Amino acid sequence: MGNNEEDAFHGFTEETLFGDLDQFEACLYWLHSESDDDEGKRNPGGSKPGKRLNKRRDFKKHYNDHAAQYFCDDPIYDERDFRRRFRMPKSLFWRVFNAVASADPYFEHRRDATGKWGIQPLVKVIAALRVLANALPADAIDEIFGMAESTVCETIHHFADALDRQFSGQYLRQPNEEDVQRLVQRNAERGFIGIPVAQAEHLLSEHSTL
Repeated sequence: MGNNEEDAFHGFTEETLFGDLDQFEACLYWLHSESDDDEGKRNPGGSKPGKRLNKRRDFKKHYNDHAAQYFCDDPIYDERDFRRRFRMPKSLFWRVFNAVASADPYFEHRRDATGKWGIQPLVKVIAALRVLANALPADAIDEIFGMAESTVCETIHHFADALDRQFSGQYLRQPNEEDVQRLVQRNAERGFIGIPVAQAEHLLSEHSTL
C-alpha cells in the first residue's frame, strides 16, 4: 500500500467514519467494554474463558445419605436389599472397597484446589459398583450421587484398574489341577458327575503349557 493510499485509509477510518479521533477512541473503548461484559457472561466461574460455573454439589450430604441407607448400625435397607442392588453381600463389598482404596490414591479423601473436601472414597466405590452392577447411566449417577458425568467415568476407570491389579492374580489366572478337581467335586455335589471330558482336557493342557 502506497503512502497516498495509506493516508486515505487512515483518513477514512478516523475522519470519514467517526468524525474525529476522540470519537474513534471512545468507540474502541465501548467495544472493549462490551467484549469484557460478554466474557464475564460466558465465564462466571472465572477459571477459564468460556467455562461454565460449577454446579453446587453437597458431597457430604450424599455421603451421609448413603451411610444412613446401608452402612450405619441401623441402616434403612437390610442385607437383602444391599445384595440385590450391589449384586454382592456387604462383607464382599468391604473387601472390594478396602482393596481398591489401598491400591489407588485416587480413592483417598482429599481437598480440591479451592480447599473444599472432595467426594468421599465410599461414595466413589458405591457409584462405580452401581453403574457396573445395575447398568445405570452416568447421568443418573450424577442425580443420585451428585457426581459429574465425567467424574463417574473417571471413577469407573480407576475402579476397574484397581480391581484388576488387586484380584487378577487370584481370580483371572489359568486353573491348575487342584482347581479342576474342585470343579469336579462341586459338580458331583450338584448331581453332575465330573465335567465334560473335552473341557477337563482343555483346562489341564493349558495348565501344563504354563
